[in-house]
Amino acid sequence: MTTTRAALWIGVLGLALWLLLAVSGRQAMPSYLAAWLFWMALPLGALPLVMLLEFFDDHGWTLLPVLRRLLVVLPIGALFAIPVMVGVSPLYHRVGLTDGLPGWWMAPRFLVARMIVLLLVWSVLAIVFRRPSPRGPRKGLAVAGLLLHLVMGSLAALDWMMSLDPGIGSSAFGLLVILAQVGVALCAAVLILALGNRGAALPLEVAPMMAGALGAWMFLHFVQYLVVWSANLPGEVTWYQSRALGLGGVVAGSVAAAAVLAVAMLLSHRLVRVPAVIAGIAAMLLLAHLLEILWLVTPPFRGRFALSLADPLALLGLGGLAVFIMLTILPAQEKTHARA
Repeated sequence: MTTTRAALWIGVLGLALWLLLAVSGRQAMPSYLAAWLFWMALPLGALPLVMLLEFFDDHGWTLLPVLRRLLVVLPIGALFAIPVMVGVSPLYHRVGLTDGLPGWWMAPRFLVARMIVLLLVWSVLAIVFRRPSPRGPRKGLAVAGLLLHLVMGSLAALDWMMSLDPGIGSSAFGLLVILAQVGVALCAAVLILALGNRGAALPLEVAPMMAGALGAWMFLHFVQYLVVWSANLPGEVTWYQSRALGLGGVVAGSVAAAAVLAVAMLLSHRLVRVPAVIAGIAAMLLLAHLLEILWLVTPPFRGRFALSLADPLALLGLGGLAVFIMLTILPAQEKTHARA
């Protein structure tokens, strides 16, 4: 069986089993939302990086072709938001418990309308920056796209994640999610490149880029926690306490330890020259970001951080289809482009 067919079967089987859990009355939508947010982080994290490289006219960077490939997932991944839109009311019913988000702003129809607009604009940007322009770098468009992405990314983080549990009211949450998405895209690109190089060493500039994104992500997490701890804000304290119950404390500590270990390894010139090491770091950080998404999204529905059978089914289902889409669409596009 080829990799493409295996990915398709894994995706279909995973989503079919997830659907059975959902139909049987199990609380499966939070798992789907977390899985969708994780896989959408690949193109949403790749998009600002591609636009930034477009602005600096750096078309020779090693990861750029892989990052452009990740953009293919965005327009198709936007279609997988339909179950989230259908289940928007049960997912976001807690918003009315806080004065921070008015009821009209999180009304189901308005929330779905904003989601459609955000995904549509992101899909257009992904299609535009999927290939380099034959007329040269599009610096003006790249700057406009970066500013637009910053605004839309912050709004999406508020709408899709922070509003699930209105106890948190962080102004840095949107930037934190954007940096996490950039980290997911970088790690995925590094892992794809390392596996495709078949043992060849990766360029040395890859490690500092990963370390910088990881360090900024860690810093924002620390600052947000420090502000909540020092100010002793009741709502935010409860938000953190609910995520420390169950496996939450262990997961948070493990993710923090993995991040510190990854930074230390990425700063070692000797270690990052070994392809297997940097591929292992990328895989470890992808797992850390996955746990972070589950840690952010699922506790409001379970009262604590706990894993459910629906979690791996949704992740495998959407992940298998994402891999199938990339392996199917990309070769067809490249053949068409070559003929043209």
